[in-house]
Amino acid sequence: MKKFLFVFAAAAAVSVWAEIKKNPDANTLWSMETASKKGWYQNTLSRGIRPNPNGGFFIGDDNPVNNGHVARHKVPVSKEYPWLVWDMKEVYTFNAGRYQRWSLSLQGMNGGIGSVTNVEKGLAAVNCFENAKPLKPGVKEGILRAYFFDVEIGFTAIKMVKKPDNYIVTSSPAFAKKKSFSPGDEVKFTVYLKEPAEDVTLKVIDINYLYDVAVNGKNVLELKPEDKEQKIWSITLKIDSLKCGSRKIGSLLTRATVLGGGFKVPLWGAINYPYKEKK
Repeated sequence: MKKFLFVFAAAAAVSVWAEIKKNPDANTLWSMETASKKGWYQNTLSRGIRPNPNGGFFIGDDNPVNNGHVARHKVPVSKEYPWLVWDMKEVYTFNAGRYQRWSLSLQGMNGGIGSVTNVEKGLAAVNCFENAKPLKPGVKEGILRAYFFDVEIGFTAIKMVKKPDNYIVTSSPAFAKKKSFSPGDEVKFTVYLKEPAEDVTLKVIDINYLYDVAVNGKNVLELKPEDKEQKIWSITLKIDSLKCGSRKIGSLLTRATVLGGGFKVPLWGAINYPYKEKK
């Protein structure tokens, strides 16, 4: 009987982690490059999770009949590997004119990305540990949470890494001082790239409809290279105005358009601090 229980427990563990490659390299805590409904639980996504014949996998929903179209997957977590990264190569939306939404995040932490109504392809990298509650001692497991409503996305892979190949960092002295930012605060947007680029521009994007948020009256920010190789691009400015009103954590994204740099799709990031508009 004990042997049977041991085998059953081992089989259950294998099924939970079957889609997760743990520590495939020194920079990666885990990688998911294929997926099916078997590895996920509390799955109310009607279209669900399924392999993509062209490589990777789909997560999506096209027949909302439940309250909360969510799927969860257990994953390793470590503050040494703070970045959640993924590649969205295909996007499909259903029931045009009706409410649509999606998000992908580590449950209970910052660093998620999603959008309402409009959805775009691209690379994404978000720091789940920035401005988030620290992990409790001994915690080595977390929950990858997918919420999809009338949206289906084809992913090449989802990973957690020490340092992404390509990513955006939004920084400000105000973040450390007051855990938010407002008009009058200085903010720096930095794009880090694996390959040299010829030109990099950046937009601040609202998750609702993915509309452009004008920064000091400009929808597009022109970044300048910091290094001779042109792999680090940035702009530092004092916020006079952000045309969006006050926004909570997770409401504002960053979207970089890179000429050169080894990829042609947008690069997405998240601002993990709220914006408080002074009155």
